Amino acid sequence: MQNFETDDVQSDSIMVSYKTTKGIFIIAVLAMIVAICLAVIVPITMSQKLCHNPNENLAGTQATTVVTTRSTPSTSAPTTKKPTMPATTIPPTKQATIQATTKTPTTPPSSCPAVNATDRVDCYPDFYQSSEQTCRARGCCWAATNLPNAPYCFYPQNFQSFYVSNTVAKSYGKTLTLTRSTATPNQYGSRITTLTADIQYQTNERLRIKIYDPNNQRYEVPIAMPNLSGNDPAAANPLYEVQIQENPFAVKVIRKATGKAVFDTTIGPLIFENQYLEWTTKLQSDYLYGIGEHEHRSFKHQDWNWKRWGLFARDQPPTQHGNLYGSHPMYFNIEDDQANSNAVLFFNSNAMEAVLSRSPAITWRSIGGIADFFIFMGPQPNQAISQYVMTTGAPYFPPYWSLGFQLCRYGYGNVSRVRTVLAEMRAYDIPQDVQYGDIDYMLDQLDFTYDPIRYKDMPDLVKEVHSYGQKYIIILDPAIDTTRPAGTYPPFDVGKRLGVFVNNSAGGMLLGKVWPPGNASFPDYTAPQTSDWWTQMCVDFHKTIPFDGLWIDMNEPANFVTGSIVGCPNNQYNVPPYKPHGIWGPNLNDKTICMDSVQHWGRHYDVHNLYGHSEMEPSLRAARASTLKRSLVISRSTYVSSGKFGGHWLGDNAANWNSMTYSIIGSLEFNLFGIPYIGADICGFFGDSTAKLCNRWTQLGAFYTYSRNHNTINAKPHHPPAFGAANAQSARKVLLTRYKLLPFLYTLFYDATTTGATIMRALMLEFPTDMTARVIDKQFLWGSGLLITPVLTENAVTVDGYFPDARWYDYYTGVQVGVRRAYLTLSAPFDHIPLHIRGGSIFVQQQPANTTYFSRQNPFSLLIAMDDSLQASGSLFWDDGESIDTIANNQYLRVTYKATKTGLTANVVNNGYMAQTDLNYITVYGLTVANINQVQLNGTSVAFDFTNNYKMLNITNLHVDMNQSYTITWS
Repeated sequence: MQNFETDDVQSDSIMVSYKTTKGIFIIAVLAMIVAICLAVIVPITMSQKLCHNPNENLAGTQATTVVTTRSTPSTSAPTTKKPTMPATTIPPTKQATIQATTKTPTTPPSSCPAVNATDRVDCYPDFYQSSEQTCRARGCCWAATNLPNAPYCFYPQNFQSFYVSNTVAKSYGKTLTLTRSTATPNQYGSRITTLTADIQYQTNERLRIKIYDPNNQRYEVPIAMPNLSGNDPAAANPLYEVQIQENPFAVKVIRKATGKAVFDTTIGPLIFENQYLEWTTKLQSDYLYGIGEHEHRSFKHQDWNWKRWGLFARDQPPTQHGNLYGSHPMYFNIEDDQANSNAVLFFNSNAMEAVLSRSPAITWRSIGGIADFFIFMGPQPNQAISQYVMTTGAPYFPPYWSLGFQLCRYGYGNVSRVRTVLAEMRAYDIPQDVQYGDIDYMLDQLDFTYDPIRYKDMPDLVKEVHSYGQKYIIILDPAIDTTRPAGTYPPFDVGKRLGVFVNNSAGGMLLGKVWPPGNASFPDYTAPQTSDWWTQMCVDFHKTIPFDGLWIDMNEPANFVTGSIVGCPNNQYNVPPYKPHGIWGPNLNDKTICMDSVQHWGRHYDVHNLYGHSEMEPSLRAARASTLKRSLVISRSTYVSSGKFGGHWLGDNAANWNSMTYSIIGSLEFNLFGIPYIGADICGFFGDSTAKLCNRWTQLGAFYTYSRNHNTINAKPHHPPAFGAANAQSARKVLLTRYKLLPFLYTLFYDATTTGATIMRALMLEFPTDMTARVIDKQFLWGSGLLITPVLTENAVTVDGYFPDARWYDYYTGVQVGVRRAYLTLSAPFDHIPLHIRGGSIFVQQQPANTTYFSRQNPFSLLIAMDDSLQASGSLFWDDGESIDTIANNQYLRVTYKATKTGLTANVVNNGYMAQTDLNYITVYGLTVANINQVQLNGTSVAFDFTNNYKMLNITNLHVDMNQSYTITWS
């Protein structure tokens, strides 16, 4: 027993000793873990917590948000989860090796130079790989902050990237040689050691800064832009001066009038690697607009928490945070209280993101091309936008009929249903100029075909449409079926023979899947032979279906498989070292074709954002060759300067009140981008609309420049008569108002194409010193004079409208608005949209009809609204409405009008076209006299009446020749 007990005691002693040793070991291990947590994990975890914003699709350097894949179009925001790489991309460890294959750099001092948290520029945009160790390996600073989404890893002040090693004066400016610091680590690939910075003083209002590799030809956007070289002279009296910081290299562009920097890159370094470009510029204020294409929730940018906006053309319905169909890397900035303004274009077509940070500043990150910036100095907002638009390309001048109301849906199903819809529109005498055919008119969704059973009467249908003075537009997709028996489908047979299709990197034809049942090939519209082939296909089809315009869809290009039917090679283009995290999808090939595909203009990696743009010009050429008229092209995907060739609609929106509201913002932005022919699908594309929503959306849509009701397959019909008599009559009422105003709208398009003016115009462009007007995005103007205040809330019968500092009159009644720089609650019953005319405006109008063919045969009228000084002015542009190049060929009538307190003068300034109808009556709002005793036309008395209560003068039964100058006096 004792031995046993002894054994037990010994056993207990051993056990105690074991437990004690184990405890010490566990404590030691725990201590080590705690230390590691405190040193590494806790900061990262804190960063994740501090940077995470549940409403963001990504955050700052350590954010935990990634975008999940959507195999079908979705309007939901991306989900969030622990930051892991998608299975289809390189694992983090392997990708880290690719991105950081460089010699170990000199690490920064333990205490970085002070940088305000608001001024931080992210040094490690791949947030899921960032840690203090990886951050310092890049020579950057690491510090926690409580600012939402602010990076923990950021560049120190005067980060050594490039320095100026030589400067050469040029007749047009200067050329700098930039040399990369040997201590600068690589971030995302091979380094470039020498750059050239070309500073071009192009005009007094425009500066170009072009930075490129002088030793290796890199991809540059193949769109003609102003360029100075050789002995070209510099601008004589520029509004700007340029200051160069030599080490590290940075640029400041100073507005001479204020001494303030409108473009200031001293806040962050220039990073220029083979597949990664980054440059940051500080802004003068946060009154920033533009950057697209996105469904922004406000016209003025509001999110400055290191918000990343991806710019990469994607088959993506309008969705918060998502990169949508086109790419427009430009912004507009109001600098100060006096409204000095500038616009900036980053002329680069590679995949990119724009990051807005608190400073305020904007960081551009692109994964290819060159750093090419155009800066437009204004100084007034309208001037800066006009300079941008006219530099990139004057907007297309559309045919008159295209300003009429248009009707479309995907899924009519057959010709009989289309005829029924047209008959319903005519029964209510609702104005309509255009009917569309979506892809269901085709045989098996094949371009240049029509279904011989469901649409067997389509040729006759189009002839019937024409007989009513209306037009017909067809849809075409850039996806040509490759599986038809040889010799049975000319679009593919001829295209293959001519070599018009995009090739894969191995030299064969790239095949994907879109709407046709077989595999799809993608035309390379950048190749010269493709334009000829496309034109011939359209001309041949027009002999069967005499269409009047082209609607080109799915041209991002969209693809229903990732990259191709066999996937994409694992190389530096399909899996680049850095994928901008503002771009949705697990990889760049998602919902499109492989990035290493080969086109005439270069790799698809470089020209992806140009695909839709490259289709627009050949399509316009084809439409004109087919119709022998001016014609029209509407494109889903666009890029800088696409407005030269046609218009755009805002894509596959949703049938809800928010989508209707956001469409105003999108339309205002595309006017900034130089595409003023713009609108959204009235009543919404996805989902079932309602009578109330469709009524209010029709009222708003009557003032889109591109006014089209569109619907998806299997949704309930929502053309105006679909909801009954009340909706139909309300639609007729507002569309008759639109048609009455069409001469005014057509003249605005003339102004746009000749001066770069916006048409759907934000209030801030007309009243830029009014801080309230700067953020208005639920009202807008046509030109400078017509204020539109739509109802955007369900069941509302009033709407609050803001009235800037001017005389405003109710458009319908002439009653003067009694407030300035203030909101006013306006009556807005079911069938009414409030419209107001600004004092100082003269509108040329025309008696409306149910098509523009008939309205153009009706008499004209003038609406005059006096300003505070009892003056007003306006103009008319008039031609035949459909011939090509009437402006260039001087085949138009141009009349200017000027009114004072005693009369009106009309002056014909160009008479290259004869208007066919007369001016019948004139209405004048805002005269301050107690009575009018006499009105004379060129000295002869004419009939009139004067309403003293409203100070409204009506001059009637005039029958004035529109082609002659004249004077009218009242006393």
